[in-house]
Amino acid sequence: MLQQKTCFATFDQPLYLKAKEILSCSQDPILKNVVAKLGGFHLLMSFLGTIGYIMAGSGLKEVFHMVYALNSIDKIMSGNAYSRAVRAHILAQTALATVILDMIDLAPQLRAGVEEILGNADRSVVLANEGESATKLMEIFVSRIEKLKNRSPTGKLWIQYFEMVTLVKQFIESERIGNWKLHRQTIAKMLPYFHASGHFSYAKCAHLYVQDMLDLENTMGAAEYEKFTTQGNFTIRRTFKFWSGTWSDMTIEQLLMKNMNTFWGLTHGRGVSDSVLVRWTQGMTALQYICYGIEKFCGVDLTSSDQHLKISDSRVHRDNDDCKKMVEWFKQYNPFPENSNLISISTGVVGDSRINCHMAKEEGILGIKRIEGNNFYTVKFRRNDRVQPLALMSNAIKVHDESVSINPTTLFQRISITKKSDEELEDFLTYELCPFPLPLFDEGGMRKGTKSSLYKAFKPCSQKFNAESSVYIIDGGYLLHRVLWNRGSTFSSICDNYVTYVRTKYKSTALVIFDGYPENETIGGTKCAERARRTRKQMSSEVMFDETMIPTVSQEKFLANPKNKDRLISILMNKFSSLNMTCKKADEDADCLIVNSALALAPTHLSVVVIGEDIDIFVILIGICSFDNVYFVKPGKGRIAEKMFSPHTALEKTIADNILFLHAMSGCDTTSALFNYGKMKFVQTLKNNPNLLKVIQIFKNPDITPEAVVDAGNHFLVALYGYPVTASDTPSLNNLRYKCYKKSSFNKSSNMASLPPTDAAAHQHSLRVYHQLQPWLGNKKSPEDWGWERTISGLQPVKILQPPAPDSILRKISCKCKKGCTGNCSCRKYRLVCSVLCLHCWDNCNNRKIQVINNDDDDEQILSDQLVEASLPLHVEEDTDDLPKDIEL
Repeated sequence: MLQQKTCFATFDQPLYLKAKEILSCSQDPILKNVVAKLGGFHLLMSFLGTIGYIMAGSGLKEVFHMVYALNSIDKIMSGNAYSRAVRAHILAQTALATVILDMIDLAPQLRAGVEEILGNADRSVVLANEGESATKLMEIFVSRIEKLKNRSPTGKLWIQYFEMVTLVKQFIESERIGNWKLHRQTIAKMLPYFHASGHFSYAKCAHLYVQDMLDLENTMGAAEYEKFTTQGNFTIRRTFKFWSGTWSDMTIEQLLMKNMNTFWGLTHGRGVSDSVLVRWTQGMTALQYICYGIEKFCGVDLTSSDQHLKISDSRVHRDNDDCKKMVEWFKQYNPFPENSNLISISTGVVGDSRINCHMAKEEGILGIKRIEGNNFYTVKFRRNDRVQPLALMSNAIKVHDESVSINPTTLFQRISITKKSDEELEDFLTYELCPFPLPLFDEGGMRKGTKSSLYKAFKPCSQKFNAESSVYIIDGGYLLHRVLWNRGSTFSSICDNYVTYVRTKYKSTALVIFDGYPENETIGGTKCAERARRTRKQMSSEVMFDETMIPTVSQEKFLANPKNKDRLISILMNKFSSLNMTCKKADEDADCLIVNSALALAPTHLSVVVIGEDIDIFVILIGICSFDNVYFVKPGKGRIAEKMFSPHTALEKTIADNILFLHAMSGCDTTSALFNYGKMKFVQTLKNNPNLLKVIQIFKNPDITPEAVVDAGNHFLVALYGYPVTASDTPSLNNLRYKCYKKSSFNKSSNMASLPPTDAAAHQHSLRVYHQLQPWLGNKKSPEDWGWERTISGLQPVKILQPPAPDSILRKISCKCKKGCTGNCSCRKYRLVCSVLCLHCWDNCNNRKIQVINNDDDDEQILSDQLVEASLPLHVEEDTDDLPKDIEL
């Protein structure tokens, strides 16, 4: 016998509260020696969900997408896919640490000391503790982290993420090695984040648990307490390995609940009555002897290897490869920008005054102070006390007058389940059923197609021109990237090379026109949104330089920063001017200035040749040029030969006369592309529907009303999606959505983005198309009257003014239950499980589905997950080499 007086009973969070109530009220002397313990495995899963909530919209999902399939990332962010989540967060933290270390210039002696430690993997822990190199490196690293935390709100958010993942690792370590003090301290450090993320049930229970564990010494005998806290007896071990401790609730899930759901378990027709449960439980011990006898008879020894599963060569190589992918991503999307805004590093979305996820720890501490000194049963939490993540800026809808961030497809899935008839579904589809219009936008903003694909529609010109009597106009943006920088050259020498290239290839009479870059992008034009998107693809720090300095970063990285590019342009313009070479700089986008300059020179020169790669320039030339002596040359690159086009021979007249509309409607720098509709589809639509010519003329009229523009745009989109506009019963886009939805239901797979946009979404798109056409035609219009709004980050497109779904439907598919979801729960009435749309119950709800957890990372794709009702416990993923693998229900 164990001769142990105190009995520890582990419970998940809901049952933990009940157990504490029973123990506190019972007068039974036997129960006086029972201590209720909060399940650490489920607590950790809740904390992983806390991290996912705080980091929603920050760019973390995109980091994980470098390694995992898209379908599995939501489960990683919620913490349900435990093993994947732990691995993903540790890899992301390692990648962040690599990026931070790359910023530190280590002294040669310190670097050698660290390399010596890393070179002795079997003794690295001992060497790190004995030597000064690791301690010194840690001090430098922590100092750098503090500087990055104070650099910007975005940097603070990612350092906060780094610290939260450290807590995850420390909590796992405490259980694996049986470190009671670390276990208790780590849970205490988790408390602010539980409060900040709205995981109030675990925040409340964890407070009580920590207080009980601090008082444990007074309730246990000295000998038992010594074994429990210092000899690692608080964790369960099934082997004598150092790193083999396992949470009690994980052990239950991996053994008892796993066996219960196998073919011979209780859930396969045998029932769960008391008598059956007793016989089945008592039979498990006899089963061990049967298994041992079978192994002996067959001569098979089913034991685990001494090598941990996660340090096998294949796993190490895979982890290294995946970490490198994340490092490259972070180098492209800088998590520590130098600015005063909180931004999503993947989408560039700027958080407004509501967004405070970077202050999660501070807000959580305030939440703790609000409940200090209160009675446990009278403590109340407010949903408004949660921090707001960046996802709220793009994925939010209003439910019960509160903004809720949701997955773009969640709303549609729940509404399609509750519909009672096809007529009702048709009415639902007049709404986008999504936080933003999926055909026109994704989580990063306006959808973007491949603009250069329009070159396929153009016919190259075979006509030759006299180079000596021609004048060249060069797109400055193309020039900046065309001339390669020599390594070790100063900026003055680099600028001289640009000048030499222009004089040698295009003569001294060439005109170079550069883009302009407003100092304050918040007051810039509609092009600023597109420039911000391009900048996010390869972030680069601002470099303060003069002509005598040598670049310390690559040419592409240097030019990725608009301020660097603007300073270089200023030096270049001075160089050109000093040699009497003409150059100009636009206020913002140079395309119209380039075309207008070409038209101004055409009457006085035999030929005018525009040099560039941007399709926008040639499209504008075709749309407004009336001269036969103007040409556009697209220079060659590598094996791609140079091509020359004439605006008058590149396209047939019908398409050429309407190319501006086709280019803007199909997606350019300031308008959205439509999901799965390339530019050639728009061209073909016009060819197949000559009646659309009258519709397009409306977009060219500078004095037309917005209503007429919207109606004309809807007619074109109806034809684009395959409905003939000549028919007398031409449907609206809302009606067409329903027809397309019914048609897609017969497909093996479908995507909501493939449906036509609603009338409300197309309304804003048509306004933006009209606003883009008018400057090309020489007319100025206020963007805020035509589908744009001014925000703290500059002009942003108005996605839609219509709510994502009727408010009455949103109330039906979400509940406001505060004390358990009983028969009065609106979700239960419609046979729905509660979701993130429900305002109060999600953290502690008995009406939700449990996702079956897939085994750890054998493949990167996730199959369709099976779902079971909430009454069944959560199955967990295997996390140690010597524990049995889970099976699907």
